[in-house]
Parts: sequence; C-alpha cells; structure tokens
Amino acid sequence: MKHLIFLLLFSPILLFSQETGTFTDSRDGIVYKTVKIGDQVWMAENLRATTFVNGDNIPELKTNKEWRKGRRSPAWSSYRNDPANGLKYGYLYTRAAVFNGQLCPEGWRVPYYNDVIELQNLLGGEEVAGAKMKSTSGWKKNNDWNTNSSGFTALPSGERLYSGGFKLIYKYTLFWTKTRNTQLHAVYLYGLWDNKMGLRLSPWMPDGGWCVRCIKD
Repeated sequence: MKHLIFLLLFSPILLFSQETGTFTDSRDGIVYKTVKIGDQVWMAENLRATTFVNGDNIPELKTNKEWRKGRRSPAWSSYRNDPANGLKYGYLYTRAAVFNGQLCPEGWRVPYYNDVIELQNLLGGEEVAGAKMKSTSGWKKNNDWNTNSSGFTALPSGERLYSGGFKLIYKYTLFWTKTRNTQLHAVYLYGLWDNKMGLRLSPWMPDGGWCVRCIKD
C-alpha cells in the first residue's frame, strides 16, 4: 500500500508544469498569486476581501458574542482576531458571505462540488491530492509528506466555530464550496489535514467560519 501511495504521489504520469501568475482585485488592490491546474485556474492564496463586488461592506465580527449573533449574516474574521493571521491565512467567512454571490472578484467565483472533484482527479484522486496542494512548511506535523506540486499552496488556517471560538490552526484547513446538501441542511466543504495526504470533500453544518479559494470563471 505504501508503495502504491508513493507511485501515486510521484509518478511522472501525474506531473504537470505549473502555470503561475498574479491577479489584482480592483476592490482593494490586493494582489493574489494564481496557478493553473489542468484547465482550472485557482487563486494560490486565500481570499481577504472585506467588501462585495457591488461595494457593500462585509462586517468584521470579533467577539464570540458578535459571531454568535451575526454568523448567519455576511461577515468575516481573522483567526483569533489577529490581523497578522488574516494577512497570512486569509479571512474566515460566514455562509451568508459566501452565498451572497459577490464575494470573489469579477471573473472569479467560489467553487462548486464538481470543481473540487475535478481537482481531486487532476491530482491523482482523493487519497493523495492533498499532499500535492499543501505548503511544504507551516503544518504542525508531516510536512515531509507535502510536495505542493500543484502550486495550490494551502496553509493550515484553522476555523471559527459556531460558538465564536477558534481552533486547529497549524493542523488543518477547510474551504467553502457553493454546493448545498439539502437533505442534511449542510454545505460541502473541502479540507486538508496534517495527518492525511488526501483531499476530503464532505457536507458540514454551515454555521462556522472557513476560508475561500476563488476559481476563475
């Protein structure tokens, strides 16, 4: 099994040259790194927008009380309300901000379930794709697993809980999609962990705060 995983991770059949670039968000002048993976173009950094495309402000929620009260409205926060964390890891957004439809810059969007499935397949499948997406440093453990051969450069940004607390920075990251699971009243998130090489896509109850990676239309 270990031999098979090694082949899936490092087989030249699955390797491709990175096409990287940058994109400037006209709302705030933030310059994001970008990477092309197969036919998909992704931002290679987490989103840090504080306004919607139409110019409306997205409120920042800091205290646990503010988050509990406002988590079902458009909002964002930095991990532990530390601006340095926001700058490095991107902002943690509420479901309402993600599903507003104007969070990503013009020409970009929040990915759907099928976008993530395509990404998994491009990177060799669910069990090994994560190692090719994660930064080679910054994770609490198992950084030697990570190749970042895709150029996605995921960092372990943690999450904000429905209660307003924060947890698991350095250990994992979750990203929003715009696909609902109506039977479970949930939203699909895709995640990377420091103890796994895979990329998991599964339904989560959507009252927390998680990161956003935009994909080009």
